[in-house]
Amino acid sequence: MPNAKFCVMNSVNLPSSGSYIVELPTDLILEIFFKLSTRDLLCSMGVCKSWYNLIANPDFTNNYTRNSHFTTIVLSKRSYNFKNFFLLEIAPSGEFIQTPIKSKVPTQAKTDSMISVIGLLDGLLFLLLRRLHDHCDLNKVKEEVYIINPLFRGCFKLEDCRIVDKGSCLTQYKLGFVPSTNKFKLLRIVFQDDRRFQEANIFSVGEDVKWRKLEEPLSLLSKDTQGSYFNGAYHYFVKDDNDVHIHTFDFGKEKGGQISKRPGLLRKYWKRRLTSLDNRLCLVEFPINFDEMIIWAMEEYGVSLSWSRKILLQSWFPSNIDFAELIPLELLGNGDFLLLDWLRSKLVRFNRETKKFSEIKVSDRNFQSFPREITSYATVYAPRFYSIRRDIARGLYGVLEMSD
Repeated sequence: MPNAKFCVMNSVNLPSSGSYIVELPTDLILEIFFKLSTRDLLCSMGVCKSWYNLIANPDFTNNYTRNSHFTTIVLSKRSYNFKNFFLLEIAPSGEFIQTPIKSKVPTQAKTDSMISVIGLLDGLLFLLLRRLHDHCDLNKVKEEVYIINPLFRGCFKLEDCRIVDKGSCLTQYKLGFVPSTNKFKLLRIVFQDDRRFQEANIFSVGEDVKWRKLEEPLSLLSKDTQGSYFNGAYHYFVKDDNDVHIHTFDFGKEKGGQISKRPGLLRKYWKRRLTSLDNRLCLVEFPINFDEMIIWAMEEYGVSLSWSRKILLQSWFPSNIDFAELIPLELLGNGDFLLLDWLRSKLVRFNRETKKFSEIKVSDRNFQSFPREITSYATVYAPRFYSIRRDIARGLYGVLEMSD
């Protein structure tokens, strides 16, 4: 087949006496679209109405996720007075395309507010905007939750937002999705100033009009817990005197639980975290001497004996990479491993054959002026090629307020 991108993007220039690619069977056109990057597909949506309707169909989004060979990453970089997002598409060859995202984000003042990312699920980003309610009282803030589709303009606020008397409390938000109801849920966890659990609230987007107090106790959580969302639940570690356990919070049942740990999971490792890779729950371990990173994958969810060691990154790390702050993101099509150096706001690629790291530079001149104020968020992204307005019209998210 000739170059798919060339055929699609140049079909409008074919002679009038020839056959147009738009006259080809729909299945063939879709096969061509599956070979394009997200950026090229967004351009293709503007070619004609029939192409727009094909790509904007939710079924196309689902099929593209299954058939595309591109690995897509959403990356955000933040200082105290701005937040920018980037779309990073990595081809099977290892080449990548960097595209700034022009989605509208909540308006924020330079000194009295900050945006953070709660999470990304089903192609939608959930953002938390914290505003000072009273400039004279730093303990009171107004917390607002917004939803955006990174590929389209439009920023929508949940109708329920409230003044939180922070006092000596700290808060965290966790995002989950319930496939049986097609609803998102937000878990809001409040900690005391000594980082002990205080209370939790739950909000079902499209159903609830206000936060509900969670009756299920989550007292084993702490502010320093490293957790990960996977398979409809939030997973996190709980330590006791002799062992380490993996506890869960099921968003559908709104109840806590526990899954089987891997054999030998004890406290001999200085640092560990949970994540998901290649649609598997994974455990990342850093030994005390920091001479390696071990990644375990749970091949069959919930089965202890299915844990298998997939990746072993040994020593010889570059001095400019903080080994303990590496967060695995994805195994690329060419065998390279993509990680986030959270502490230094860098994406790095690891070649398992050469045992070498290389940095993927996301260029933005604005960030060079604020090196100490930057934090990063990066996650694998399944592009959603239709606007959030379509789901709002179907009543999936209840009443959302369009942000200015």
